[in-house]
Amino acid sequence: MKRGAGGRGLLAAPHLFAVTLVVLGVADALLRSFAPIWQSVPPAFPWRGWLFVFCVLIECAVGVGLLYRRLAAAAAGLFAGVLLLWLLIFKLRVIFHEPMQAVSYESFGETAVLAAAAWVLCMPERAAPGGRGLGAMNGPWAARVTAALLGFALLAFGVSHFAYLHETAALVPRWLPRPVFWAFLFGCTYLAAGVAILSGIRAPLAATLVAVQMALFTILVWVPAALATFRPGAWSELADSWTLTVAAWVVAASYRGNL
Repeated sequence: MKRGAGGRGLLAAPHLFAVTLVVLGVADALLRSFAPIWQSVPPAFPWRGWLFVFCVLIECAVGVGLLYRRLAAAAAGLFAGVLLLWLLIFKLRVIFHEPMQAVSYESFGETAVLAAAAWVLCMPERAAPGGRGLGAMNGPWAARVTAALLGFALLAFGVSHFAYLHETAALVPRWLPRPVFWAFLFGCTYLAAGVAILSGIRAPLAATLVAVQMALFTILVWVPAALATFRPGAWSELADSWTLTVAAWVVAASYRGNL
């Protein structure tokens, strides 16, 4: 990924990501439930309640830390580390137990997108003047790992569109004709973007377009759904979709050197 020396980014992506994390933490606390990125914790898991408190605190603390330049790299590195551990401990466990369920990979992908966004924000150029970022999470391999996280996630999203084609089509706004066609098309675009990012072919364009697609999905599907009902589930889906959109913007901005 190409990274430059400090533009404002796509829609001030890092600051938007920071505010989103704080809002997500507050929402989790109010709803008293794990956000989708933290789900897959077994009900019988020891100290599950304390783990939930930790997730809320880490979201709020990292969000605030990202707003301060001297703390931003450390906060992003902490968040990336926590998310990577979460993928290994909880998300991979679900894939191991249900390897034929597309939703297992989709759930892994949701957390992977945020891990990729957090990782690019802890690169050296995001550190305070004179700082070196987090050396343990940087190097010639770091960009490849973040690309792999995002690319795998997009492939998982695309496969889920096909595995749950009719469920996805039911979410398409009624004013759009042929909902199955749109569900199929968006599944194809996710797969194409994933391949582009993993291969490095037109990766910046793919990352930008997929972020736009996520934004459109959030605005056209989940905003109306949340406004039409007071069910916590609809608002949780809206928060999840918005968070993924902002994380995708962060990665897209990093490709173009606009962080």
